[in-house]
Amino acid sequence: MDRELLEKVCHTPGIPGYEDAIQDVVQEILADVCNEVSCDRMGNVIGLKRGTTPPSKSERALRVVLAAHSDEIGMMVKHIDADGFIGFQPVGGLNPQAIVSQRVIIHCESPVNGVIVPRRNGLPLPTLDEMLIDVGRPRDAVCAVIEVGDVITFAEELADLNDQVYVGRNFDDRIGTYCMLEAMKQVGPTAVDVYAVSTVQEELGVRGAYRCICHRTRHRPCVGRQRHLRGPYIETGIDLRDGKRHGYLYHGSSDNGQSATGSFSLQSV
Repeated sequence: MDRELLEKVCHTPGIPGYEDAIQDVVQEILADVCNEVSCDRMGNVIGLKRGTTPPSKSERALRVVLAAHSDEIGMMVKHIDADGFIGFQPVGGLNPQAIVSQRVIIHCESPVNGVIVPRRNGLPLPTLDEMLIDVGRPRDAVCAVIEVGDVITFAEELADLNDQVYVGRNFDDRIGTYCMLEAMKQVGPTAVDVYAVSTVQEELGVRGAYRCICHRTRHRPCVGRQRHLRGPYIETGIDLRDGKRHGYLYHGSSDNGQSATGSFSLQSV
């Protein structure tokens, strides 16, 4: 396992709509292992590693897509009150119970550390609209460096629980990003064209993946999340071909509805 790459992927900020930094990391890695790397207007990064042994000159090689979304949940500065506390707008799905007392980073010209504060009397749990960030400065000092619209990310970095388990703030879906990059580095001679697609704005409604559906594959599995077991985890949806009869090893569950991830966009072409 490439711990250095995993740290780089997990520590780079990138909330929906502001994925430039993490997409730069993705492009840098893919440039070394792909024949072509491009970025569309929305910010999706697409790498292509062409098949070295295509079926025939007249028949186009099958296409395989490895996709992961680059964005992480976060916030934006919404207002600064008279005491210098910062109200924020969630960007992506935030759980109030999980984020109280979490440390954050406000990405202004020079990043500022802060913490999401609980109510002064402790209970009840504040709603997202009521939550505030304390940066330990009076209003004038806050306004001098922080503006409405500045991006906010959680400050937790990659850490080891033990020699087999990692924790981090943005494993949805930076683990997927890391696995995609590692897989592309290990792709050898193949009869198929392999695409690596790093999508944007998944946390705001799977927006970026829809821009990538032109890269169709003949087989369209709905790949959901990853577990540390044998083979990928697959949610068996309405459009999943039976991979086991072809000798592919995977495990998962069944669901006849729409996936809440970018995989549904890729399979619905």
